[in-house]
Amino acid sequence: MIEVPATSAFVLSFANQDVYRGAAARAFLSSIDLSAAEPIIAQFKDNHEEITVELLNRKYGVAKCCRRYLDENPTAQVIQLRGGLDPLSIDLADGYPKAHFFDVDMANMSLKEEINRKIGDPDVSFLTANLADIPPLI
Repeated sequence: MIEVPATSAFVLSFANQDVYRGAAARAFLSSIDLSAAEPIIAQFKDNHEEITVELLNRKYGVAKCCRRYLDENPTAQVIQLRGGLDPLSIDLADGYPKAHFFDVDMANMSLKEEINRKIGDPDVSFLTANLADIPPLI
């Protein structure tokens, strides 16, 4: 199991593998140790179910919109901004191999790339950049 920062583990603790279609995204989630999130989860125990429903609805909706677009544009270039360790870009790359995916965030991109290599290496370029600092991003 791969350890990730507590805040990332907290967000991923709400992920449901059913949102993701491909084996790579499911393997990604299965390889992550979420135990660092336990103290944070305990603070939200009274609202955990509502938070889970809210986040899963959002994840499902975003994934559905992406798939609809990629079904019509299978060679598209897709840029995921500030997705953190969420494996959506990996899931989409697994399902749409003719498209090219860029995953951009200011932290954990090298970790996400390392995990991606270990689980089958769908074609995603992981870029570390601060979205408020445009010249290096370009």
